[in-house]
Amino acid sequence: MVCFPSVATSVCRYSPDVEEAMLAAYNAWVVDLCSGAPGKLFAALTVPLRDTAAAVRQIEQWAQHPAIVGITIPTRIEGMNLDAEHFDPVWTAAARFDLPILVHSGTARPPYPIGTELQGDNFFLMHLMHHPTEQMLALSALIGGGVMERHPQLRWGFFEAGCGWVPWYLERIESHLRSLPWLVPSVKSCSQEFVLARSFFSCDPGECSLAHFVRTLSADSLLYASDYPHWDSSFPHSVRLLSRSETLSPAEKEGILWRNALRLYPKLASALL
Repeated sequence: MVCFPSVATSVCRYSPDVEEAMLAAYNAWVVDLCSGAPGKLFAALTVPLRDTAAAVRQIEQWAQHPAIVGITIPTRIEGMNLDAEHFDPVWTAAARFDLPILVHSGTARPPYPIGTELQGDNFFLMHLMHHPTEQMLALSALIGGGVMERHPQLRWGFFEAGCGWVPWYLERIESHLRSLPWLVPSVKSCSQEFVLARSFFSCDPGECSLAHFVRTLSADSLLYASDYPHWDSSFPHSVRLLSRSETLSPAEKEGILWRNALRLYPKLASALL
């Protein structure tokens, strides 16, 4: 299991020095937690993105710990999308230690997703819309801003938004890259194949579009994610639902349930194989 934080990412509401101290404390805690079950529990590092020097310090401190297998980030922060040059030191440090960047949005908490103020206090609308729309924003910024091309060795994870939107959205992005090349001067030739070779998307086992993703793209970019212990998690039933799917081949199920995760997380592969 790879453990992710929840509200820890919301300490960006405090001053940068307080945020750095709190995330440093979280990282130390989660490493200690995972050390109690070596080879079974792993964690995603959390870094203060407003102060990239502080983020790099956290990466350098923990990147080589056997429990740390990736770096989790929000989809945007303080009005900056992920293609802002501000974040480049983080991408460079992640690539140096071969740690994937794992993109994950929150709902109704800092850093607030786009449109939060338009939905009043309606948590139904917020939770319904924030995850997929924020992942679309992140993916298109990373592609259109040339980040994936500038850091071709990095792997990216886009989590908790399902996968049904991905085939349509990648097609739309590619179409816009062809039609509006003067608006994306940093993009040279970022094809769907290029993106899928270094991008992974978590899927919901009961998605009606799961088979469409596999047939349109491939199962190689899909990951199972339990979202345990959140209120909307169906674990452990989600494992059975996916493993009993009649629309996926045994090899595709094997890839989604574990083999693809080993490609996203090299340290996880080293620990398990």
